[in-house]
Amino acid sequence: MGLNIMKIQKSLEDLSVGILKNYSENCVEVESCDESQLLTYQYLAAVMLANQGDRILLTSHFWKDDAKSILKGKGSDLSSSLCLDFFKEYLNIYGSKVKNGIMELQGDCDMSLPFIAPAYQSKLIINSASYHKRLTWGLRFSGLRIAFSAAFRVEGEDYLDDLSSLLSTSTLKADDVFL
Repeated sequence: MGLNIMKIQKSLEDLSVGILKNYSENCVEVESCDESQLLTYQYLAAVMLANQGDRILLTSHFWKDDAKSILKGKGSDLSSSLCLDFFKEYLNIYGSKVKNGIMELQGDCDMSLPFIAPAYQSKLIINSASYHKRLTWGLRFSGLRIAFSAAFRVEGEDYLDDLSSLLSTSTLKADDVFL
């Protein structure tokens, strides 16, 4: 089948939208996003997935107060620390779903703990020469925009196609409500 990067991007976009809909009743729209726009955010949350030489880095780029807006009344009194924790948990849920797909394909996958960094560091984290393909997209809803990226170093040509197919047909219910 060959490497179809648009297919994996669509699967990751749909996955990021599906998780966000657990928190927001508003319409969520996918938008294009250039890598240079990732630097305009305040923070990034990241998680690394790895197995047998393959590496996938997933990131979300946001402003700290976005968590309050996403959680509406439930999150209006969130501390700064809990706002950042919301995005770490979002990436944990998102990364876990991708990890489950990888495990179904190859039987083993390690996942880092999600971490937060200033968004300007995305240039160092994402643009590493160790990734041969990078994708970016944004989600717009309720006047907010959150950006996402995925960076890949994979060995098999069909790997991302197969992973995309698994993610697209996944019926895993999110055990994923932060508050």
